[in-house]
Amino acid sequence: LFTRNSRIENQVLLGSKAFFLKRMHQYEFPIPPGFVITTDLYRNRDIINTHPDISSEFDALLWDNLRKMENYTGLGFGDPQKPLLFSVRSGAPMSLPGAMDTFLNIGLTDEITLKLSQRPNYGWTAWDCYRRLIQSWGMAHGISRDEFDQVMILYKQRYEIKQKFQFSPIQMQEMVNDYKKVLDIHSVTLEQDPYRQLYKSISHVLDSWNTPRARLYRSKLHIAEEWGTAVIIQKMVLGNISLDSGTGVLFTHAEWHKEPGIYLNGD
Repeated sequence: LFTRNSRIENQVLLGSKAFFLKRMHQYEFPIPPGFVITTDLYRNRDIINTHPDISSEFDALLWDNLRKMENYTGLGFGDPQKPLLFSVRSGAPMSLPGAMDTFLNIGLTDEITLKLSQRPNYGWTAWDCYRRLIQSWGMAHGISRDEFDQVMILYKQRYEIKQKFQFSPIQMQEMVNDYKKVLDIHSVTLEQDPYRQLYKSISHVLDSWNTPRARLYRSKLHIAEEWGTAVIIQKMVLGNISLDSGTGVLFTHAEWHKEPGIYLNGD
């Protein structure tokens, strides 16, 4: 969990994303709880994977931090009644925007999503979250985002809808089934065991350090190959829970301002 510890105030170890999340937590911003698998894991990954005792120690540390998250949030990972959902993201020492894998809503399964959708005010939200998980899972397995976007476009045309939030929960559930068909076409299977989901998503994020896109980006910016990436496992915030909530991105500089200084810019 994000706590004060000067020994790990190190952007190369934590990755820039976790480093600044930790800094924001220290400034008492309301940062969702999470934990970080440092870049040390990436650099020693072969040893960890091939040495049974060290591999078991890593597993124990992972599940121990998972239990801490459950205790802190009062939610349960894999619990259909009160599911704890995670984003699993890369955290390179220098940002590689859009070049590595990201997973959203890890912890959802067919059963958990159905149960969640039956809670008051969660019908649309549950199926939209599952749709996002299916898409991020498919894209990590090489499926183009365009294939999922095409499903969304067809549904908007079918139901004469302009904005995604105008779909009914039943329509969102139908769309989820068609998103799953995209996975089937490519022989990709979404894990229905939340623990396997988490483990595989961590592995995919680590692997994505060496995708052609990430390697090209590092080459252009002269970023060291040896640094590797951290992995951030953080509680999901449901920005799609109602029309009064949302998510976005904010930058401290706007590219159209040529002079130095802070110029907030975001969506």
